[in-house]
Amino acid sequence: MPFAKSRVLILDDDPEQLLLVGRTLRAAGYDVEMLTSPIGITNVARKLQPDVVLLDVNVPALSGDQLVEGIRKQHAAARIILYSGSDAATLHGLAKSAGADGWIQKGTPMDEVLRKIRRLLTASSR
Repeated sequence: MPFAKSRVLILDDDPEQLLLVGRTLRAAGYDVEMLTSPIGITNVARKLQPDVVLLDVNVPALSGDQLVEGIRKQHAAARIILYSGSDAATLHGLAKSAGADGWIQKGTPMDEVLRKIRRLLTASSR
């Protein structure tokens, strides 16, 4: 698997969803760091230097665009995917306006989540 050692940082304030996604990514060979709060995420991104950040944009304290901006300032090379229960049109618009690299709706089958992450990593390695 070409991206088995890629680092993924996940932010989700729903502990069950966080565990599900984290376990799935670990089982696929990714190195995963999980956060339930946006507080300190920029410091974690600076230290971890993740390849991908899977970012729930509906968390208390900071908006999705603020989170994207803060992460980009600390680690510009990270690929940021917005991850939310919002409808597709809203997520697509937010990803575009915030400067995220993509979006995934919560509830998307985990095999599709893995495919989207792999595609993003493949595209960014070219």
